[in-house]
Amino acid sequence: MQTADLTFHIIFSPRTARYLTPFIASLLKWSDCRYRIVANACTPDEVELLKQMCAREERLEFLMFSETELIEHGKTLSWLQKRCEDPYFCFMDSDIIATGPFMDQVGERLEDCDVLCSGAPIWHASEDLLVPTAFKRIQGSHLETDTGQCVASSYYVIFDNAKLNAALAVDGVDFPIAHFEDLPEPVQHTLRNVQLEKIDYDTCKVIVGQMIEQGAKFEYVWLDNLIHIGGFSDKAGDGLPFVYRGTADRLAIKLGLGPLKKLTMYLADAWYGWRMPAWGLTPELHAQISLREKRILASRHRKRLNTARYFNIFMRSLMDGIEAPPLPVLGHAPAEQRIAEVSEQIRALFDELGIKPEPGN
Repeated sequence: MQTADLTFHIIFSPRTARYLTPFIASLLKWSDCRYRIVANACTPDEVELLKQMCAREERLEFLMFSETELIEHGKTLSWLQKRCEDPYFCFMDSDIIATGPFMDQVGERLEDCDVLCSGAPIWHASEDLLVPTAFKRIQGSHLETDTGQCVASSYYVIFDNAKLNAALAVDGVDFPIAHFEDLPEPVQHTLRNVQLEKIDYDTCKVIVGQMIEQGAKFEYVWLDNLIHIGGFSDKAGDGLPFVYRGTADRLAIKLGLGPLKKLTMYLADAWYGWRMPAWGLTPELHAQISLREKRILASRHRKRLNTARYFNIFMRSLMDGIEAPPLPVLGHAPAEQRIAEVSEQIRALFDELGIKPEPGN
């Protein structure tokens, strides 16, 4: 198929437009797709910025979703999909940057699958991408089960819209985050049948279970020139450079480089994962999770949180002239290396676009 026929929806939430709109320029440069820019409770200044950007480029379209109330991401996707009559429903996160051609593989791969996804966040470790059958939660970063079934990310996704509509026609199947106990019994039965019975489901994951049951084919594609920060919008504007959960985190950072730091962080994640109920769970539900899963959830949250905080301040340093933050210490060398490389790629993009710190900010 022709990728020029695809339209990706990109949702902007408050306090992000000024820093992330340059990423749109990279997407336009390195692809032939169209992009629908969606404002979800953005400020009037941000709305005006997004409108002006779209007015200058024929492949961009502005769409106002919610003027004042920030609507949950999954509900926003539901609304967008209902008004989409294209053969494919496509969306990607706003904190995604292109560093070269990234659609080359997409057209031919779509001939053989019904759901194509990509965009694993740069902070990931391999354990963040795999969801074993024994685990009780399914997160946005989970790409595959231990049986080899792709379960799709919700960062960069292309759905065959007819297959997607067939899944959404089932009562209880939708985009938003959901708890198993709140789903209709037929949907629960389907999720059990496809070995995806979990406590709760991140954005899109209930849809994934239904589409697997209906025979849809999924594929995750590593698009090397498509870079996803991951979590930027959640931490926009809070101004905090790094978060220590306690003494164990501080000790791990002080240890510096080497295996001892990695071990200390591993133990810290196990400790905090055991002590602190995971986001979205009651203490009773948290108690059902194994220590291994608790540790990985705690590690995932820590890496995501501090990566997002770092890039929020890093972007401000490029646009407002504040001091650039130190690179975050994640205890996972490949992720730390990716963060360093992406920082320079963003700096190069801003230089290419002529973006300099604005006086008085």
